[in-house]
Amino acid sequence: MPVAYNVINDRVKALLFYQKTFSICEKNSTANDLSLANVYSNIGSIYRSMENYSDAISYYRKTMIIEQCKLSENDFSLSTTYNNIAIAYKSMGDNQNALEFYEKSLNI
Repeated sequence: MPVAYNVINDRVKALLFYQKTFSICEKNSTANDLSLANVYSNIGSIYRSMENYSDAISYYRKTMIIEQCKLSENDFSLSTTYNNIAIAYKSMGDNQNALEFYEKSLNI
């Protein structure tokens, strides 16, 4: 359901559904579960599409922490997360941090 709301550009409703999804995942899994990482990433993407880059980075970093614990250091999902963080930093005009995360992404 949240994906459908995002597709039709109703990002507020999409965020509400992702937050409900997060609550369900949180009750049914550990704090480091990859399902939570996926929800965090989706919330980050919604915030990024709303040009709320600081919140996007916050959620992408939560994703990154879980993925760093659960995945191998060369996993493509981690590369994608680094790239998402880089894009958000670049959109904020923070080229130094953007470059750092682009390089991390490319090194995978």
